[in-house]
Amino acid sequence: MNHVSIVHHSAASSVVVLLAGDLTMLKILRECFQGTRRIDAFEHNLGISRLQLTDKLSRLVHLRLIRRCPHGEVSSNHDYLPTEKSFDLHQIILSLLRLKENASTAKPCGKSRLAVGTARTIFDGITVCPDCSEVLATEMKGRRTSAC
Repeated sequence: MNHVSIVHHSAASSVVVLLAGDLTMLKILRECFQGTRRIDAFEHNLGISRLQLTDKLSRLVHLRLIRRCPHGEVSSNHDYLPTEKSFDLHQIILSLLRLKENASTAKPCGKSRLAVGTARTIFDGITVCPDCSEVLATEMKGRRTSAC
């Protein structure tokens, strides 16, 4: 591994660590992957305040995970599009989101291990082109969960 790839690897690791601690930014990125572009749509889909949303979007732009592009003739209208960097981290981002959401909705359970034949959970991931919204990739994964 040369010096440039070590720096790139270190920077990517830092981004992943930062995202791992912020469920809202992970949800915003998922919305971007699913084709959401406008701030009003993010606000509606995620149910968060405009102030919190603009702060998170600015952080994601600063991290170069999304880019801000003018939309129409009004200078205050912008689209937010995923960057190549976010597509490179796509699987990691979706995995982190799944872990964070599972941890936040987990119910305490006295069982110490999973029983064979318990319920299955399906997770869908969709990646769309930021320019034309064409579906580029889909993912369906099943995993075992306890029936608490």
